[in-house]
Amino acid sequence: PSPTHGGPTLRQDQLQGPYDQTLVVESRGDLLAFSTPALSQALVVEGAIRLRLYVAADQPDADFAIRLTDVYPDGRSILLRDGILRLRFRDGFTSSDTALATPGQVYALDYTLEDLAQVFPPGHQLRLLVSGANYPRFDLNLQNGGALYRPGDTTVAQLTVHTGGQTASYIDLPVARSSRLSGPLPTPSLQLYPNPAQDRLQVDGLPAGIVSPRYRILDALGREVAQGRLAETGIPVASLAPGRYLLQVLDAQAQLRGQAAFERRD
Repeated sequence: PSPTHGGPTLRQDQLQGPYDQTLVVESRGDLLAFSTPALSQALVVEGAIRLRLYVAADQPDADFAIRLTDVYPDGRSILLRDGILRLRFRDGFTSSDTALATPGQVYALDYTLEDLAQVFPPGHQLRLLVSGANYPRFDLNLQNGGALYRPGDTTVAQLTVHTGGQTASYIDLPVARSSRLSGPLPTPSLQLYPNPAQDRLQVDGLPAGIVSPRYRILDALGREVAQGRLAETGIPVASLAPGRYLLQVLDAQAQLRGQAAFERRD
């Protein structure tokens, strides 16, 4: 199984703290690594980091271990946060919530990492590691659908994490606004509802005095996929593919006056 290397282990037989994951963890062939490009400017993250993974397995149960790292220009990948998702507990942790998985079926797993306050300097990268274990920090899953916390041989599982189409996994980073006192005022955030949206999206919290507001919608790659005049009846979004988008509101001079993210679902 993928080994524990640092983190909040609180075990005398384990390393504790933010250790480099490259040699012990990332050099193995039993994980997926998702990395941002090198940052062109500092990125400040403050708060809870939320993930939604769309996953599948060829066994009735499996674990998806998550590790978030800060990748330095010299290649070191320093552990910041970790956690784990057990497939049978995807709907909750009570007996009535527990359900084994159908092999090959795609499931949505939601997880929130512990709050983080971190400045990622220019030249650094963020990296998300996904593996089938993080042992011994987390108990091994035998992956056979049987009783938990029993000794025995683990069943080998093939795990899939979806990254495109209607089941694209994603991570929400709580990016902090600038704390500088000089410079332009930050763009106000809007309130969007319902969110997730299916047919129409309503907008609240427009800046006072804005005249003839218009909107545009950007996809995850920053491409404009819709635009128009903002009306009291809301914004039609039924034609958008399921996924996450950024709504921006512009004034008559095409100046940005507010923005907020939303999710489109069927």
